[in-house]
Amino acid sequence: MKKRRMALMLNWFFMFFAVVLMSVSCAETKNKEIRRVVGGPCSYKSYPGKAEVVSLTKTDDGYDVKFVFHSEKTPRETYARVEGKTHRLLLIEGSRPKLRFLKKYGIETGKVLPCNLDVIVRGTCTPVQFKFPTVDLTDYEANR
Repeated sequence: MKKRRMALMLNWFFMFFAVVLMSVSCAETKNKEIRRVVGGPCSYKSYPGKAEVVSLTKTDDGYDVKFVFHSEKTPRETYARVEGKTHRLLLIEGSRPKLRFLKKYGIETGKVLPCNLDVIVRGTCTPVQFKFPTVDLTDYEANR
């Protein structure tokens, strides 16, 4: 009977110890996740240039607008060498521009627009962004 009682006590002790150990390890993991910073403030270097619209194709949800960027200065960052490559013009939330939007901003094949290539130099945000000073890519009213 003593052995059985001792075995039962040891069983309870190990179960209690296992629960405490799991609680402590889970609590430690949670604290580390809270302290971890994802993203954070980002800094960009801007390279001025021009974007030439090379094609406009009608789709079911707007127009597929493609452009080629020509920089006034070659970016120092090798990952940002986009010269001569074709890119899509999308509104900030990712939708394609519609005809009303294109007409408002005079976007048509062959049009050359002022454009800045923003290249990330600090942080973990989008590495390369195109900014169009004469086109408001948040103008959702014109994109109805």
